[in-house]
Amino acid sequence: MPITTEVIDPDWGSTTPTGAAILSFLSRRFGDMPHFVPERIGVGAGQREIEGRPNILRVFTGEMHEEAGREVVTVVETNIDDMNPQVYGDLVDRLLGRGALDVFMTQVIMKKTRPGIKLTVLCGGDRKEDLIAIILRETTSLGVRWHEVSRMTMQREVRKVGTRYGEVRVKVSGLEGVGMKVVPEYEDCRRLAKKAGVPLIEVIEETKRAAANLIGKR
Repeated sequence: MPITTEVIDPDWGSTTPTGAAILSFLSRRFGDMPHFVPERIGVGAGQREIEGRPNILRVFTGEMHEEAGREVVTVVETNIDDMNPQVYGDLVDRLLGRGALDVFMTQVIMKKTRPGIKLTVLCGGDRKEDLIAIILRETTSLGVRWHEVSRMTMQREVRKVGTRYGEVRVKVSGLEGVGMKVVPEYEDCRRLAKKAGVPLIEVIEETKRAAANLIGKR
């Protein structure tokens, strides 16, 4: 049964050592309230008078209500306008290799109208510190910013389908009420197209047809 507390961050200590120990033992993370069905709510009032807000603590208990495909992830960003562009390819590989969920770059106009790059890294909260260290070590950035966001993803699995050019991996995604999607693995298609001496798009379309037939039999 999850326990959620609502904590305000004041300029002075707001708990006892015992309370801090209990929170550190029971809590897994700090952030927005998770998706769950509240069953009981407890409210306790403190003795200190706080100007502008009540001195209370609320505790919620209930059953988790996990929504399919929904999760909270961390977005880490930094703006760069003074780095050799050749570095970005290696940087992306390093970030993905250390657990980043996604890495992408956006062209931006920075101060003094200099063109620059906004580097965005999507990751789980447990990978944030490690990925920030890579960014600060491997780029000219002097600082980063981050925030948590909610996202919804389709359930995915990797399967293999046979084509006249050879076996190709495909990513099959689905979500109730949305339907199914099939995406051929680019590197497999490129390798087979080069081997057969045919256009890449021909192998991709052949793979889509083979995968569609496979999904129709599920």
